[in-house]
Amino acid sequence: SALSTAADKPAEDVERGVRAVLDAQIQAWNRGDLNGYIAGYWNSPDLVFFSNGEETRGWQPTLDRYSASRCWTSSARERRRPWRGADGA
Repeated sequence: SALSTAADKPAEDVERGVRAVLDAQIQAWNRGDLNGYIAGYWNSPDLVFFSNGEETRGWQPTLDRYSASRCWTSSARERRRPWRGADGA
Protein backbone atom coordinates (compact mmCIF):
# COMPACT_ATOMS: atom_id res chain seq x y z
CA SER A 1 0.00 0.00 0.00
CA ALA A 2 0.99 3.65 -0.32
CA LEU A 3 1.13 3.95 3.46
CA SER A 4 3.66 1.13 3.91
CA THR A 5 5.75 2.50 1.03
CA ALA A 6 5.83 5.93 2.65
CA ALA A 7 6.69 4.41 6.03
CA ASP A 8 9.59 2.47 4.51
CA LYS A 9 11.13 5.52 2.86
CA PRO A 10 12.71 7.02 6.02
CA ALA A 11 14.27 3.64 6.88
CA GLU A 12 15.65 3.39 3.36
CA ASP A 13 17.06 6.91 3.64
CA VAL A 14 18.72 6.03 6.94
CA GLU A 15 20.20 2.85 5.49
CA ARG A 16 21.48 4.76 2.46
CA GLY A 17 23.05 7.37 4.75
CA VAL A 18 24.73 4.76 6.94
CA ARG A 19 26.07 2.93 3.89
CA ALA A 20 27.45 6.20 2.51
CA VAL A 21 29.34 6.87 5.76
CA LEU A 22 30.73 3.32 5.87
CA ASP A 23 31.72 3.42 2.19
CA ALA A 24 33.53 6.73 2.77
CA GLN A 25 35.34 5.19 5.75
CA ILE A 26 36.37 2.15 3.70
CA GLN A 27 37.73 4.38 0.95
CA ALA A 28 39.59 6.58 3.47
CA TRP A 29 41.05 3.52 5.24
CA ASN A 30 42.25 2.08 1.95
CA ARG A 31 43.90 5.42 1.06
CA GLY A 32 45.54 5.62 4.49
CA ASP A 33 43.56 8.82 5.18
CA LEU A 34 43.07 8.90 8.95
CA ASN A 35 41.17 12.19 8.97
CA GLY A 36 38.78 10.93 6.31
CA TYR A 37 38.34 7.67 8.17
CA ILE A 38 37.62 9.22 11.56
CA ALA A 39 35.18 11.71 10.03
CA GLY A 40 32.68 8.84 10.12
CA TYR A 41 32.87 8.62 13.89
CA TRP A 42 30.50 10.53 16.18
CA ASN A 43 32.42 13.74 16.94
CA SER A 44 31.53 13.95 20.62
CA PRO A 45 33.25 13.77 23.97
CA ASP A 46 30.67 11.06 24.73
CA LEU A 47 32.04 8.68 22.07
CA VAL A 48 33.18 5.39 23.61
CA PHE A 49 35.59 3.34 21.49
CA PHE A 50 36.78 -0.18 22.34
CA SER A 51 39.70 -1.94 20.68
CA ASN A 52 42.09 -4.64 21.83
CA GLY A 53 40.45 -4.73 25.26
CA GLU A 54 41.01 -1.00 25.84
CA GLU A 55 38.41 1.72 26.19
CA THR A 56 38.88 5.23 24.85
CA ARG A 57 36.38 7.99 25.64
CA GLY A 58 35.87 10.99 23.39
CA TRP A 59 36.35 11.71 19.69
CA GLN A 60 39.67 13.56 20.06
CA PRO A 61 41.26 10.87 22.28
CA THR A 62 40.09 8.28 19.74
CA LEU A 63 41.75 10.25 16.94
CA ASP A 64 44.88 10.57 19.07
CA ARG A 65 44.86 6.83 19.71
CA TYR A 66 44.62 6.08 15.99
CA SER A 67 47.34 8.65 15.24
CA ALA A 68 49.69 7.00 17.72
CA SER A 69 49.01 3.49 16.46
CA ARG A 70 51.39 1.83 14.07
CA CYS A 71 48.63 1.09 11.53
CA TRP A 72 48.83 4.66 10.16
CA THR A 73 52.55 4.74 9.38
CA SER A 74 53.46 4.70 5.69
CA SER A 75 55.01 1.22 5.98
CA ALA A 76 51.89 -0.14 7.70
CA ARG A 77 49.65 1.35 5.00
CA GLU A 78 51.61 -0.64 2.43
CA ARG A 79 51.01 -3.88 4.38
CA ARG A 80 47.42 -3.21 5.47
CA ARG A 81 44.80 -5.31 3.72
CA PRO A 82 42.16 -3.20 2.02
CA TRP A 83 38.65 -3.22 3.39
CA ARG A 84 35.87 -4.30 1.13
CA GLY A 85 32.33 -2.96 1.02
CA ALA A 86 29.27 -5.07 1.74
CA ASP A 87 29.15 -5.97 -1.95
CA GLY A 88 32.79 -7.11 -1.86
CA ALA A 89 33.95 -4.20 -4.04
